[in-house]
Amino acid sequence: MTRKLAIGSRKGLIIYAADGDGWRYDGVRFRGTPISMVMQDPRDGCIYAALDYGHFGPKLQRSDDDGATWVEVTPPAFPKSDAKDAPAAEALAVLNIWALEPAGSDMPGTIWAGTVPAGIFRSDDKGMSWALNEPFMALLERSQWGGAGNETPALSSMAIHPADSRNMAISISAGGVWQTADGGKSWRNTSKGLWAAYMPPDQAENPNVQDVQVFGIPDARYGEALCAWIITKPGQACSEDEIREFCRDQIAHYKVPRYIRFVTSFPMTVTGKIQKFKIRDEMKDLLGLEEQKTA
Repeated sequence: MTRKLAIGSRKGLIIYAADGDGWRYDGVRFRGTPISMVMQDPRDGCIYAALDYGHFGPKLQRSDDDGATWVEVTPPAFPKSDAKDAPAAEALAVLNIWALEPAGSDMPGTIWAGTVPAGIFRSDDKGMSWALNEPFMALLERSQWGGAGNETPALSSMAIHPADSRNMAISISAGGVWQTADGGKSWRNTSKGLWAAYMPPDQAENPNVQDVQVFGIPDARYGEALCAWIITKPGQACSEDEIREFCRDQIAHYKVPRYIRFVTSFPMTVTGKIQKFKIRDEMKDLLGLEEQKTA
């Protein structure tokens, strides 16, 4: 069998083939279409390519003959419902497929997909149908996740134990690392020792702070004053003075927030984007502040 290298790019799926003289270019599949993820299943050789069609949503293609021909299979999708009391997952739409991983030999035919917004899907028929992992969607911590470089939290990577496919670790941008040991029936956070680069630099190493939103609110003298909304880590507590003291050791005095409020969550859209304008408006109302008129 000829060895092949499949490279996902913004211009299509680029293929290289190995021969006696090294690697040679072997064409482009799906020319002009961004490829968000490509994966070959080592168990049967099938190649999967996730295509990003932007406004029209993602598509998933599978090749059973080493990339010579392709067939469109079903992309993972959140369930839909018109009921007003439908679960939060039923208000979401898959924007992209960021992760594809095959299970091991102990789960033949099973592959996993990770999406934007953050969702985990399982297929037991080589991508023809998908089931959403409901326990992951039910995690209470989801409301505290924010987008790191995206408008919504994303499942950015997956790692499956080679000897036990029930044991899997996934990473969320930005929601930390989560692990299951029972095939997704339960999940636990295993982020201890990690810190998020998206956090304000002065709070990245604060042992009590899990997430921060910093913004400006009206100030009669300076035009704007800094305010911080803070979600503390579970079981941790700190005071406004402790936050300011921590900041003074990290940043210039004029960057230290004048106003600090501790909250349990941030207002978010159904796709997981933090609505900072609502945070700002609520803080203005709380403090009785008005926008300063300019000439």
